[in-house]
Amino acid sequence: MKYVSLFVAVLATFANISHIYSAECPSEGFAQLPSPNCSIIIVCAHGQPTEIQCPSGLYYSPELEYCDYAENVPDCVGGTRAPISGSTTPVTERPTENPTTRTTTVRPTTTDSPPTNILTRCGQTITALSGSIEYKLLENYAAGELCAFVIRSQSCSQISLELESEGINIADGNAISVLYYHQEKNGIGLLANLGPTKRSVTVPFGLAIVVFRPLSSLGTGFRVSFRATGTASCLPGQNSVYNTETGSLSLPLRSNNTEREVDVLVLTAGARQITHPRTALQLAVQAPNPIDFCNDRFLVWKLDGDDIVGYVPCGSGDQIYTTRGLYIITSVLTTDTSPATGNLIWEEVTEE
Repeated sequence: MKYVSLFVAVLATFANISHIYSAECPSEGFAQLPSPNCSIIIVCAHGQPTEIQCPSGLYYSPELEYCDYAENVPDCVGGTRAPISGSTTPVTERPTENPTTRTTTVRPTTTDSPPTNILTRCGQTITALSGSIEYKLLENYAAGELCAFVIRSQSCSQISLELESEGINIADGNAISVLYYHQEKNGIGLLANLGPTKRSVTVPFGLAIVVFRPLSSLGTGFRVSFRATGTASCLPGQNSVYNTETGSLSLPLRSNNTEREVDVLVLTAGARQITHPRTALQLAVQAPNPIDFCNDRFLVWKLDGDDIVGYVPCGSGDQIYTTRGLYIITSVLTTDTSPATGNLIWEEVTEE
């Protein structure tokens, strides 16, 4: 049977959506709806509809969830289809019951430096001079993914990133976000979104966090190459990504450091965006001596949409944070002062 792979949908263009009513979209999560116009896909994100045009001559197939040749979409006659009741294809939500807190220390999703210097799975990290991220390069991605990779320059230099290949749909044009660590401010910032309109960026300070977070499932993945360039002031350290709905860690991650370093941790709820309006990933910072955290050497950052907010977990009792995105924890260890000690406990919670 002839078909067109989903990556051709990157050629789609936005169309007029004045006749779409928000009531057709589910109020929560992501969904794809067929339109009476067979060449149109309705993409819903948290109740907001957007029309996307299939490439010329192709029709949207609700069964296969991509644009296909007309003869492969039998419910379309003359370019139109009858209204389909209950035709939304929502992203499956995880169970919404409150999880039980677990205190067992979890292991990171992956370890540093894969042998080939090619990152292919969510949560992989690397310290190297060059390599690439090849994530679902010729495979369909899923709406609501939240996939993080950490890249650290082995030579303490800047990092040049280039988007070499992608099948990302235009609806997900800002899905590849490049975050960076600002050593002088011990801060995390959003540097750029890579996509069809921006394909390269240079990251200062030798550490980059690449986050893939599509809203639709209308495209295929990407290849981003990286290489060390020029010089920069940076610190060595440990990279870790934890893609678990529940977990805990003791701080510091290691106490035998012999030089100044910065450790970076990324926490997600199963490598996915949380879409339920009453559900969040909750993080508790427990410190036996809270004053240890009252400095700029240990910070908690959370990424919600394009907003990055940082916190100094200082004060009595547990410090509690919530996000529907991801957390980034930066911890600067020095040889002249004792590191802050405590626990990180996170769990996916749902309000009653």
